[in-house]
Amino acid sequence: MAVFAGSRYLKTPIYARKGQAFIFNVRNKIKFNQDNATYHTVVIGDTIDGIALKSYGNPHLSWAILDSNPQLMSELDLEVGSSILIPPYEEVVKYCE
Repeated sequence: MAVFAGSRYLKTPIYARKGQAFIFNVRNKIKFNQDNATYHTVVIGDTIDGIALKSYGNPHLSWAILDSNPQLMSELDLEVGSSILIPPYEEVVKYCE
């Protein structure tokens, strides 16, 4: 599995099983309070990290957008014209280290 710069999987521990390639220990998704959430309509050229930068001022918070949109299995699943939920910044930063 390729991991892209800014991917939420960059800091995920990697394990090797006998006879298998490296695999990720995938974390559970966070369910955010959506009271003050907004929506973003995807346009040509949008990326998850670009949307996070525009929404939060930090592209590394793109994991929060992925967690809030179960239809997105990875950064590559964005479709032009689709509407995605952007959780409120105040909710996202509660889970940052």
